[in-house]
Amino acid sequence: MKLVKLSIIIAFFLLSAMPTSAQNAQALDSLNRLLSASQSDTNQVKILIDLGRAYIYSSSDTAIYYCQKALALAEKLQYTKGESFALSMIAFSETEKSNYVSALHYAQKSLKVATQGNHLFEKAFAYLRLASLSGTMGDIEEALSFFKKAEEIFIRLKNEERLAVVYNNIGSMYAGEAEFSKDKAVHDSLCLLSLSYYKKAEAIRRKNKEELGLATVLSNIVSTYIQLGQDSLADSFLPELEQLATKFNSAREKFNAKLDKAEILLHKGELLEAEKLALTLLAEEKAVFNKPTSSGLYRLLNELYAQKKDYEKAYQYRIIYQDLRERELYKPEAQKAMQAVRKNLEEERRMAEKAETEKEKQVQRLYWAIAGGGFLVVLLILGITYRNSLRQKQANQLLQEKNEEIAQQSEELYQINEEVLAQRDSLQKSYENVELLNEIGKKITSSLNFEVIFAQLYQSINQLMDATIFGIGIYKENQQEIRYELAMERGVAYLPYSRSMQDKTQWAVQCIEQKKEIFINDLDKENGKTTVINNVTLEDGTAAEEPQSLIYLPLMKNQDKVFGLITVQSFQKNAYSDYHLNILRNLATYTTIALENAESFNEIQLKNAEINTQREEILTTLENLQATQDQLVQSERLAVVGKLVANVAHEINTPLGAIRASAGNIVTDLNQSITELPRIFEILDEEKKNLFFALVAKALANKQLVSSREERQIRRKQQDDLEPLGVADADEIAYDLTAMGLYEGYMDFLPLFRDKEARLILQTAYHLVNQQRSTENIQVAVDRASKVVFALKTYARQDHLGEKVQATLKNGLETVLTLYHNLLKQGVEVEREYEANPEFWCYPDELAQVWTNLIHNALQAMNHKGKLTVGMKQENNNLIVSFADTGKGIPDDIKPKIFEPFFTTKPVGEGSGLGLDICQKIVKKHNGEMGFESEVGRGTRFWVRLPIEG
Repeated sequence: MKLVKLSIIIAFFLLSAMPTSAQNAQALDSLNRLLSASQSDTNQVKILIDLGRAYIYSSSDTAIYYCQKALALAEKLQYTKGESFALSMIAFSETEKSNYVSALHYAQKSLKVATQGNHLFEKAFAYLRLASLSGTMGDIEEALSFFKKAEEIFIRLKNEERLAVVYNNIGSMYAGEAEFSKDKAVHDSLCLLSLSYYKKAEAIRRKNKEELGLATVLSNIVSTYIQLGQDSLADSFLPELEQLATKFNSAREKFNAKLDKAEILLHKGELLEAEKLALTLLAEEKAVFNKPTSSGLYRLLNELYAQKKDYEKAYQYRIIYQDLRERELYKPEAQKAMQAVRKNLEEERRMAEKAETEKEKQVQRLYWAIAGGGFLVVLLILGITYRNSLRQKQANQLLQEKNEEIAQQSEELYQINEEVLAQRDSLQKSYENVELLNEIGKKITSSLNFEVIFAQLYQSINQLMDATIFGIGIYKENQQEIRYELAMERGVAYLPYSRSMQDKTQWAVQCIEQKKEIFINDLDKENGKTTVINNVTLEDGTAAEEPQSLIYLPLMKNQDKVFGLITVQSFQKNAYSDYHLNILRNLATYTTIALENAESFNEIQLKNAEINTQREEILTTLENLQATQDQLVQSERLAVVGKLVANVAHEINTPLGAIRASAGNIVTDLNQSITELPRIFEILDEEKKNLFFALVAKALANKQLVSSREERQIRRKQQDDLEPLGVADADEIAYDLTAMGLYEGYMDFLPLFRDKEARLILQTAYHLVNQQRSTENIQVAVDRASKVVFALKTYARQDHLGEKVQATLKNGLETVLTLYHNLLKQGVEVEREYEANPEFWCYPDELAQVWTNLIHNALQAMNHKGKLTVGMKQENNNLIVSFADTGKGIPDDIKPKIFEPFFTTKPVGEGSGLGLDICQKIVKKHNGEMGFESEVGRGTRFWVRLPIEG
């Protein structure tokens, strides 16, 4: 991450005058018009360089084109200052393209031109370019040397702005080294060293009020504190950093601030918030560059999903991160090129010093010659001239040899550059393969049909490798066999076949049993004890052939559980490489997920086939409800129905369960009563019969509810009362009495308790009482179910003619509250404040959707615990409906976004962000308005104002 930031800081120095992305097109147009209107050749050089600077990030090739034109014009005008600056900008552009050899060449040439022309600022500029390249290639000592030279020049020039850039870059270089240090003490020391330079840069930026440059410094300070594990210190800088990035509309600094914030959230363990922010950055990167550019972002995503144990995504982002790091880290070839540059610089310095010394000696000799006078002077001058001529010849010869050496080095550098470009092409191919594998993975995991998954996988693998034979085997652990339902040879399917796990001669069995890959490129070299094909026939009746190369990979559900295997085989030897093996490894993960999903889907289908038909009336009602959805925005309407279905199902299932249980009790008690009643009438005289019916009536009349503990206390008291009176089995008599709910006045029936058939009498009475109470329970359940069905029918069968009808709001509100009864009763107190309920012209079905959304949002805001106040009142010619909750409230920073389409504060997958937007449109359709008041920690109140005469 720090190596990326080093490049970003250099970029900031070079592009400090570059317009923002929003102004870029306008700025480019202005530069082009200035170029056309310019009368000065040197001004044209400067404008061409500015045009190149504007394109460095968006199109490096275009930037090089403009800078090359500037260079050619500067050389023609012998404008060395412009020539040096153009060379530095070309070096910068080549660095952006990862062409380090070319970048070094142009940076060296820039330094040479600036030195010859004695242009101090441009010379320091070239030193910065060489320092950046040295740091990128890991030569910290060399980079520091170049930075120090640039620092000396900027101090001489009293240029504090550029001096801050130097300190910033040195800090980033040390921070980058710290990132790769495995020794904690060394790591922390390097981080502290980097902070010392950042603080110097920060002080200069604050002193000179250079706020855009300050944003860059603060971003690096935050990152370094994160490296040190001091998240609280890092967090303290974020508000100012975000404010500066927003003020200057700097997309790059906004990106860095968000990335730093995501890092802090990850370290704090706030994975959901970190993931949300990281995915936002991912979308921003794709929108701007349409390809991965920030290795820090992909490293963060890799760590995030590894902590969430989503190893598939973690692996995916790890591959992209490694590819980007390969581009950022130095290459040995480029380091070799830097060594050559260093050697050339040293040789030029040595020759320059030698020439300067020789010049001083000539001046001294000439002085003495003039002092000597006459003939001696002439002879001396001739001697010196002759000697200089000889030395000039020697110097020319040395220069020619040096030029030949440089030409040879240039050829070597050209070859190295070609190799680097080839490596870059290879990396690009790897990235394209990752993209292709992701597309294949999406395609196969989007289907729930085994045959479709197999066909798509077979077609995709055939494009990537030789898959003359291809198959997927499913491991049936209970049957101890591998079942091949789908396998192909030369495009012809095999008949389904199995492999017994007892047959150890099979590669497939070894793959499953040992949970390891089998990779063979020459089957003839194997020992011959293991076989691949036997007793297998194709659909056209021909026998299968033996392959020469093969790969078997186990499909793992997790680290221990084997789901099956995937295999590719070829009739050619050496048909596969590690490249093909890695592709199959990636596809194996997607294949396992797809096959597991398909298997789960099949199981669900089998279970769905066994659904009971006793809920036909409810299903019919739900179908009516479904029909109303076509009148609304499809996606949000479906979401609203989804919120209701679970509640309705629960509200119906509860009374149905009570009915089913009570009906069972009635059947049991009725059977007992039919058997027992004749016996009762036979043994009881008239007086006891009357007591018997009085007992039943008294038990039915008692509606008192007691707890289990209270019932046990009553039972013990009854037993204590009856035992002294000579009642046999008093404990069991007491049990029957409490079971019937007869807690008081039981002493009136003492003759029945003393009868020798007392247990039979009380049991018969209990069965009669229980029948009556079960019947009452059924009535209560039927009433409850009818109320829910009525509410659902009301919600589903409202007017859909597209015309207003006269209606009151109370009915619609109560219908929605009834449908949400299951959630409300869990811990929500509902308070109704209906002050008015006039009829007026409206669209009742659409308003019902508004009430549904607002009530649902209120319940979620309170986590289904708290108080919901539903109010309705009339003000002048308007009806005002309000929904107040006692939830956590809405923060001030997101209040302006509440009604924006697709804005949601709910976790990914739980909200579409359309609910309130659609509610507002429905209200506006009624010529009304909608708003809210909220206070963090106290709750939120949404209100809807509707004109009574619209």
